[in-house]
Amino acid sequence: MIDPEDVQEVIDLLDQEFVISKGRTVSLRERYPTLFWADNIQIIKHNRVVVSIIITKPFSMGGEQGTMIGMVYTRPEYRSNGFASYLLRQVHGPSVLFAKQWDIYWHLGWNTHDTGIFGEVNGNVSGIPNQPLTDEFIQWIDGINKIWKPQRLERRDYRVIPLPCTQVDAYAWVADINRVGYAIVGRYGTSGYVYEMVGHPDTFAALWKQLPYSKLYVNDEKDSLSAKWLTEHTNIQWKDQELAMWKDMKPRYIPYLDRI
Repeated sequence: MIDPEDVQEVIDLLDQEFVISKGRTVSLRERYPTLFWADNIQIIKHNRVVVSIIITKPFSMGGEQGTMIGMVYTRPEYRSNGFASYLLRQVHGPSVLFAKQWDIYWHLGWNTHDTGIFGEVNGNVSGIPNQPLTDEFIQWIDGINKIWKPQRLERRDYRVIPLPCTQVDAYAWVADINRVGYAIVGRYGTSGYVYEMVGHPDTFAALWKQLPYSKLYVNDEKDSLSAKWLTEHTNIQWKDQELAMWKDMKPRYIPYLDRI
């Protein structure tokens, strides 16, 4: 169990690495309000200073249990000493690791199997105001996911703000009682990052028209209903993601709102 002062030092270090140094705003504590519990933070200290960090959290998906790992960090002056590798080796059992420099983790047993895709397309600046993420709205979209995404990860918090965005907007459309859908989009300046568009495909055209962003970047799953609709109805250009690495677990798609 780490000390409370270590938690703040961890957040300060991660903010400097992933937020401040890249010209971004909004602290990771605010972005992930339920993530930075002591049980989720693994560290190495040297001379009473935190020198290496990984963030973990348990998850359940499709009847399987695993550990999610992200925000791997070592102070620059302590790198190449194997500190992060040591922390990663302490994570036992099935896991998924989110990292951009995935080539350095192969020797630890993780393999690149990201089923996600990333797309880019011009937006529609004449959209409409977004829907607040109230508890009632969250309950409503949870019901949609039980129908259209029954095998998805058990989500614990919708109120996260993935990097680089500064806020998260939500949109809804109801064609009739059986044809409903929603979209959740991160806002970064005039651009939007579509994290998910879920529901009956008949709602996607109306949802898409609501999004008031000059440029749209889409995170989606290969062969999902939303990816198929976007391919057929927009000029979106897709490329494979290479962020998720799996170990002792069947690769699945984890939406961005659920990732570390």
